[in-house]
Order: sequence, then structure tokens, then C-alpha cells
Amino acid sequence: MESKIGLAGDMGSQKRAALQHARIIRPDQGSYIGLAGNMSGAVRGAVDREARQERRRTSATHRSLGDQATGVIGQHAVIFSAFHYDVTPYVETARGGFICPDPQALRWRPGREAFCSRATRQLPYMIDSSGYGRWRGEAPQWAHSLEVYFAARELTDPDGWAAFDDPESRTRTLDWLRATVASYPRDADPASGNFWPIYSMLWSWNANARLDEQRLAPCFRRGVPLHAYIPFTSTQVRPTPTTLERLAYQAIANAQRAALDPDLRWMAMRTGRVMIGGMAQSPCHRLVRGLYGAQLYYQLARDVPDIKVWLLGQASAYVVNSLGVLGLLDKIWLDGSWFIQNACTNTIPIVQDGLITMLSLGKGRFGESAREIQTFFTTEEKMGAHARSLLSARAGLIQWPPEPDVRPIDLRDLKQRVAVKQHYQQ
Repeated sequence: MESKIGLAGDMGSQKRAALQHARIIRPDQGSYIGLAGNMSGAVRGAVDREARQERRRTSATHRSLGDQATGVIGQHAVIFSAFHYDVTPYVETARGGFICPDPQALRWRPGREAFCSRATRQLPYMIDSSGYGRWRGEAPQWAHSLEVYFAARELTDPDGWAAFDDPESRTRTLDWLRATVASYPRDADPASGNFWPIYSMLWSWNANARLDEQRLAPCFRRGVPLHAYIPFTSTQVRPTPTTLERLAYQAIANAQRAALDPDLRWMAMRTGRVMIGGMAQSPCHRLVRGLYGAQLYYQLARDVPDIKVWLLGQASAYVVNSLGVLGLLDKIWLDGSWFIQNACTNTIPIVQDGLITMLSLGKGRFGESAREIQTFFTTEEKMGAHARSLLSARAGLIQWPPEPDVRPIDLRDLKQRVAVKQHYQQ
């Protein structure tokens, strides 16, 4: 199965409305709005014009990027949900309160069964053990049990499920992993299983890691600076070339280091799948997480040709652009709730110069506008646009820049001369 993008984050009915608006899932049959009143010539003309525009949108030669995306993006999405969002051990009492008689006696939360159950789901449904939420203290106390997670797996019958993990503790994660593989050996099968072990990049990260040029992935050409593979849009802040080179060097060197870790190699060979966690709070800058994933995938694929690599929480425009430019977007899985966060911060996605570009409709970080801009887009519409932008990239609807943007040094620029001098001094 090819790689997917997981739509993570809990927004309840609002998230479902966004997916329906983006035409990722089919809307339920419901009521409609009738166009009442006097059908004068002007009104009939407006309706006719809208009908003609709709025919143009659905024709092969006049479809916009958004129109094209709605027809194919459902093939490249999965619902990826922390299990405590969808199930609960609490039952309602006669007085209207709630009690938890048995943490393992789980039931669906209201409204979730119709969206996520095996009989009614419209997209592949996968659950997460909420390791990040437990680590941050955001998950409920009853969710801190491996046995409860097993009960959630039995109730939800997911198409895939992530390991029970601790991003900071290698020992606890491996103990839970061995217990899970022993309890569900068929789910851990490389060919037919659906269980994903999790390796935290925090376990092996070393700021002083040395890069081995002999093991560079083929997508990184010799003689080209590593920072040239970091794509930038017109709205991004660009650090100095020296800073970017250091970040890229660290990311690729640590990916080489992680690929040699015996625990990660055992996970990859035992199940044929691996999730990389700990990235959201790691020292690896988000600009270079795509480079980390590319190098890691290349080294693991040498020993496990059909390996599936999933970068947890990295379905943002930064990583999608990076993997798209490197030609690995169809190889590496991603997930994230960025499409929710960006919609709630009043940004919209566009494609400019072959890259997904975020436009901030407001003051922004530099105060370009004296007052905040307000739009008539609903939150669901903005969420749907963000989800379409990520999934259309996976569907091959975006033409990525063919080569890295390597710009010559302008010797008339004092800042560039100083940066080059510092780089060679280091």
C-alpha cells in the first residue's frame, strides 16, 4: 500500500464537516436550501451562469487545482486519531453524572461510532496510543494503560494502529512493543499486518553527529550544498546559508546515526513498518525534517526494500514541500493536525512557484497590516482547503521545482561575505 497522509487532531463534528466540504468523505443525505421567489430574467440568468460555470469546473480543460483535487484526494487520506478521542470507559449514572467502573470496558464516544466504526467508515481508520499526549500530560489517566489500549483496539477494529510508546524512554517503549508483538503476532506480520512500531528520534539524537558522505542518499547530489535542498516560499523567513547548512548537516547526520540503531533496525525488519516519533519537540528544525526522513528512508530501504516510514506529526507544508522536491512524497507517510491549526490562525494555502505557500490573512509576525483582515470563509472551508493542499500534493497534482535553488554568492553583499567567512572558519 502506498504512503498516505493522516488527518490527525480532534475537532469533532467540525472536522467531519471540513472533510465533507473538501469532498474527502461523502456528506450524508440532508436538507437543502430552496431558491424561492420571483424567477425573473435576472435571477434565471444568474442560475444559468452558475450552471455554466459548474460545467466548466467539471470539464477536463477548465478545472482549477481545487476542482482537480476533490476527485482524487480521498484515495490518499486516512483518519489518524488518538484512541482516547473516540472511546471512553465512563458511563452515565441515573443522576446525570459519570463513573468509570472498569477502565477496560470501553464504549464509543457519542457520534464517533457512526464516523469511525468498521461498518460506516469512509476512509481507512487508524488509531494512535497518544504517546505524545501522555508524555505532555494531556491524555486522561485511564489512557495510560497498555491493557486499555488493547481493549480500544478490539472495540474499534482499526485498519492500522500505532505502538504504545514513551517518547523519552526507550526501555518502556521496547517492553510494551515486545508485549504487543507477543499478543498480536499477526498484526506485526510484515506482509499482512497493520501494527506500526514507534522509534523516537530523541533516543539517538546527537548535536555533534558526524556525516558520512559515502552513505548519503542518492537524492543529495555530491558537490551541492545540503541547504540547497531546503525549499523556501515567498512568505517564509530565510535564515543565513551558514545556519541552514548546519541544520541540514545535523539532520542528515542524525538520520544516518538512527538508521544504524539496532532497535530501529529490529522494528523495521520485524514488521516492515516504523513510525518516527519525538520530532515535534526534537532539536531537529522543522525546515530539515524532510531531509532527515529522506536519508532515513534510503538507509532502511537498503535492507528492507518494502519498508514503510511514517514521520509522526509532520504533515505540514514545510515537510510536504521538502519531500516533494526530493521526490519521496509517495514513499513516506505523514500525519498532523496542521490543517486545523492553520485554519484557526486565519491562513490559507496557495501554490506558488511549485510550492505550497501559506498566506497569513492578518497582521502577521512583521505587522504588515495595521488591522486584522477578516474573510467570509468559514473555519470548515479553511480546514478543507488546507487538507486539499496536502492531499493534492500526494496525489501528484503539484509540479515541484525540478532542481534545488542554488543561488551564487553576491560578493557585494556584506552579510553574505561575513557568512561565508564564518562558514569556512568553522
